[in-house]
Amino acid sequence: MKAAPLLEYRALEYLDALRNGRPHAASANYVAHFATWPGSPRRAARLLAAHANAARGQDILWLLGVRMDATGKLTLSGADLARFDTWLNGLVSCFDGLVPVVRAFPLGGGAVGTAPGRHVVALQIDSARAPFVVRTQPVGTTFDVPWWDRETRQVRSAGRHELIRLLVPLQDLPQFEVLEAELTFYKNLHATGSSKITHRWTLDGSLYVIPHQDSHTVIPLHRCRAGIATPEAGFRAAASDLTLTADKQSPAVRVTESAALIEGLGRMFVYCSGATAAAEVPRHRPLILTFDLLPAGAAQAAVASATLQPATTTENNQAGRWKL
Repeated sequence: MKAAPLLEYRALEYLDALRNGRPHAASANYVAHFATWPGSPRRAARLLAAHANAARGQDILWLLGVRMDATGKLTLSGADLARFDTWLNGLVSCFDGLVPVVRAFPLGGGAVGTAPGRHVVALQIDSARAPFVVRTQPVGTTFDVPWWDRETRQVRSAGRHELIRLLVPLQDLPQFEVLEAELTFYKNLHATGSSKITHRWTLDGSLYVIPHQDSHTVIPLHRCRAGIATPEAGFRAAASDLTLTADKQSPAVRVTESAALIEGLGRMFVYCSGATAAAEVPRHRPLILTFDLLPAGAAQAAVASATLQPATTTENNQAGRWKL
């Protein structure tokens, strides 16, 4: 994902284009605006997947709290940033497996809302994990790969040529397999009245890497992410910290302070940590663990996932524990 100042600059440039009567001037840069939080969840998930699939690795910006009437008058009504977690959690069960990584932040400068304390909210969407697949029904095994048609500005199902554009680059990526993983959630015993953090979690594991043919791959560490989710329960949590460590018995895989260098088969150790404001964690349900690693020069990320099963807790302050 790009740094917040650059994304904020793109967002303000887009708003200036709307003010000046050029509503499509910035659309090529994957920016869209909405009067409020998109819903219903199933329609919002399909739109999110369609934009992310069509962007093919580019970051996307959604601006919430931006109204434009039929005469072209722009109003910045603003949006409630506090709704972000609830809104995004409502979309999780609509996806099959991977959900785009989304980060929310309020815009300053010329993006203050009409109501006191309200700002235009920018959603930064990472499309590097494409393709994204959505469920067409609440239950069952019918799925769709949505696509944003920029000519008609509508969502439709991806055609064969678009699926090829999505999938062929994935063939050139290294493959990762989750060998080991142990996840533990801890109750936040030091929470205060103003703190929203209810649980903290850690994960220890290892990844086995198979490079593409004889190619050498560089994966910047700041482009590595991890997350856990139970789609059926609408639960998700992203790692705020991820550390890779080289296995001394795998000389073809090295890790420096800034990147993982892959020259052959080998193993890496991984440590993740994060926090959640969820009142409860789904301690009796399996959790899906996902790593996405974006190599230098690649438009899409290599993805490794595994299903972790509930395990017995070993300490009183543990809220849940899972193992591969």
